Amino acid sequence: MKLKQSISVFIAVFFGLVTLIALLFNVSGISTVILGWASFLAAIALILGVLNLLAVHLTRLFGERNLYSGVLVLGMLA
Repeated sequence: MKLKQSISVFIAVFFGLVTLIALLFNVSGISTVILGWASFLAAIALILGVLNLLAVHLTRLFGERNLYSGVLVLGMLA
């Protein structure tokens, strides 16, 4: 695995564990802040993923005339 990928995986696992610990052990105000940030980052990641998927499949739909990409785009918009 490349160094850049290793760092990304480490950061994701670290913050996932911190979020899990915040859920299991209710530490006063810190858990609220951590869960707020985790929710915010998850929402941003979801939006970026959907936009990336939409961009890739719209390019395939209009470039290669790929029917399955059209079905996926219609399914996402429904």
